[in-house]
Amino acid sequence: MLLCILQLFYNGAKAQSTKHNTQNTEYLKTTEATMVPNCWIRQFAIIERWVAGMRPTVSARALAYIHMAAYETVLPSMSDMVSNGSKLEGLSLPAFEGNPADCNWNIALNACYAKMDSLFLIGAGPTWNATITRLKDSLNTVCGAQLSPAVFKRSVAWGLAVARAVWKYAESDVQGKEQTMKPYPKDYVVETGIGKWAGEKHGGYIPFTPRWGKVRTFTTFGSQLISPPPPPYSLDKNSVYFKQHQEVYNNWKNMDYEKRWRAEFWSDDIVNFTFGPSTRIFMIAAQMVEREHADLQKALYLYCKLGIGLNDATTACWNSKYIYNTERPWQYINVNIDSNFRSIMGE
Repeated sequence: MLLCILQLFYNGAKAQSTKHNTQNTEYLKTTEATMVPNCWIRQFAIIERWVAGMRPTVSARALAYIHMAAYETVLPSMSDMVSNGSKLEGLSLPAFEGNPADCNWNIALNACYAKMDSLFLIGAGPTWNATITRLKDSLNTVCGAQLSPAVFKRSVAWGLAVARAVWKYAESDVQGKEQTMKPYPKDYVVETGIGKWAGEKHGGYIPFTPRWGKVRTFTTFGSQLISPPPPPYSLDKNSVYFKQHQEVYNNWKNMDYEKRWRAEFWSDDIVNFTFGPSTRIFMIAAQMVEREHADLQKALYLYCKLGIGLNDATTACWNSKYIYNTERPWQYINVNIDSNFRSIMGE
């Protein structure tokens, strides 16, 4: 079934190329080149949507390591690119031996993605893990039809070797590993007081990964992980604090179809309905890669840098979130502006 879906995706690209691009063969070449990573990006989004533990922080971290491994898998064929192993302390990668021409990079990449997804999609369960296997098998059929058994085996072995090395590096991040497995720590004491966070209307009253600011980052450290403080709490209607909440309230009060549609489209925090923020950005990146006809090297370079950036940005966001523990707008608006205010989230 999945092979049929994959073929429809591939044939759809052919149809689109005929309609929108006169250089048909060039479009097909670049579409084929990025089919493997883009299929896996979509697969991750499908699964992440349904797995409760895969929320913003956990997903951002997973995407960083998954696409770092993908980049490193194809790196031996990229003569002008540099390995992250030379920049990240503790990342020990296997050495590629032999002739790069004897490795099929799509097959290696497919093996790497399948392994990394199965490791990072925590709590996916047998049903979703079976879809990972089906996609892997389907892509192997499409990309490996003309390969000798020796090249196929050697390519798979290389992709798995890189995946295991990057997974080992990820596991060495004690905080990242621990908080991924225990996202709702019972020993965390929520700060209380006026203007402080008091739970979520739709998500309960236990904070999610409140110590995420301690996980590994790649390019952002120390004070860079702390945002400027929010405006001081105030009931003064002329204060910045009040005006910001008044703006939220006014938007809600004057909600029209367009505003509601935009708000619902960009809402990334409803389990089983949407995927996380970083996953959404990767979906947009995959669309961009296809529309720009990017080759495999450019695509993997983009996805690797994007994963690293989103990991660090999410860590900084969560670090600041639990430094300031600022209340949600619905709390302030209900008490100080309109007790009938209700968030549209989840409707």
